[in-house]
Amino acid sequence: MHEAITKITRKIRQTFRWNILRHLQRFFTGYSYDMSWDFQHHAAKKIYKIFKMYTEIPPNGAPTHNILENERERFVEQFGEDRAHAYLHYDGTDEYDEELEAALFARWKEILSQVLTSLKFLAVDDEAHPDHLYDPNPEYTPDQKEPFHFIPVEDKPEYHELIFHEDYGKTKINMERMKAFEKEITEGFRLMGLYWRSFWD
Repeated sequence: MHEAITKITRKIRQTFRWNILRHLQRFFTGYSYDMSWDFQHHAAKKIYKIFKMYTEIPPNGAPTHNILENERERFVEQFGEDRAHAYLHYDGTDEYDEELEAALFARWKEILSQVLTSLKFLAVDDEAHPDHLYDPNPEYTPDQKEPFHFIPVEDKPEYHELIFHEDYGKTKINMERMKAFEKEITEGFRLMGLYWRSFWD
């Protein structure tokens, strides 16, 4: 009897926390306890819509000096050290380098697009990898219904080893392309942190 009451009480608490309490928390504070379980996902969802709108409007400005300083080698290779130095220390006496500024604005658009891609991966795609990262599985057989199974470890029966079935699934992820994609996502978030204080337009 006591065990049955305990189960009912636990169920009532869970129902209250999930269906009532967290909504009250969000209403009064803007966030709820469950958001801490997957903070990056909730934060990305909050930011994504605003950031998408931000990237769709023509930019009134760009952190050109910061971009040039952060990626100096890239622009020095394209425009030369003298032009990069003159742009960073422009005092109104020399001719203004509009070509270099246009290149820095173009780079800013690339940075915004890369950050947006990373945010979309979390906020919209729910961390699902895109289809182009998958190849047909040459080992696929329709009869294989389980992706893996466990076998006891030799001399250690209390432990089990996870064995993947190569013939499970019509597609297999291409690890080389996946690593490149994950690197792109990570770079987008790195750039977001680097230029965080420049998202003001």
